[in-house]
Amino acid sequence: MDDVEENAKEVYRKNFKGDEYNEEVKDLLPSAEPLFEFCLAFIQEVLNSKKFEGTKLLEIGSATTIHNIASASSYYTNIVQSEFTEHSREILKLWHKGEIRLDFSPLLNIIAKLEGYGNELEKGRNILESRIRKAVKCVVSCDLLSNEILKVEELISPETKPPYDLVITMFTLEPACPDSHYFLTALKGINKLLRKGGGLIAAGLENAGEWKVGEKWFPFLRHNVQDIVRALKEAGFGNITFKLHYPHERGIYQIHDSIYCFV
Repeated sequence: MDDVEENAKEVYRKNFKGDEYNEEVKDLLPSAEPLFEFCLAFIQEVLNSKKFEGTKLLEIGSATTIHNIASASSYYTNIVQSEFTEHSREILKLWHKGEIRLDFSPLLNIIAKLEGYGNELEKGRNILESRIRKAVKCVVSCDLLSNEILKVEELISPETKPPYDLVITMFTLEPACPDSHYFLTALKGINKLLRKGGGLIAAGLENAGEWKVGEKWFPFLRHNVQDIVRALKEAGFGNITFKLHYPHERGIYQIHDSIYCFV
């Protein structure tokens, strides 16, 4: 492991707390709500297309959130959530066991509306949480900078092991990857986890700077859509579709040119 890789990992090991991130997101709403609406609607649009049918889904970079897999829990019966930091994994596991309560309502409300519960948000959230707990089979560690993103020994049942029909990773690639070399390596590693014909849904920020959780700053790979497309093709992905969302206000969360989603 080189110094660049180790330094990137150490920043997150020491400083990133998923529950602090959740509070940061709640503080940003409703001003950042269009960002999340754009991304969550994109996920649902891809799922509704049934382009990547199957039963097995992997989320990379879950932190202590469930909104990015909420829609998918209606389509995939075997979902694996994965997260780099142990602190975040343990909190997420406790929520899945019903041992702690976490307030996911601001973002689950968006999905509840997408699924037709606009007039019954509480009912919609309860349905989503129950469905997610049923579909998620385990929460495991992941490392996008490692030769093997997942530790196979943590995947205890056949339905949780690769290859997966779909991988979802939202706003994870740029924070995790210190440079373009590691970004490409991460994409290649993700592709290895997919079945032939499987898909990747991802989102990120184009030409963004550092980002902040609480009082802690984290690095963020700065690149544009053209750089991302080149890396995807080099990593073996094809039939790539991008959607871009341009901010009405700069710097709501961090300064960036656009929010991108691709599949």
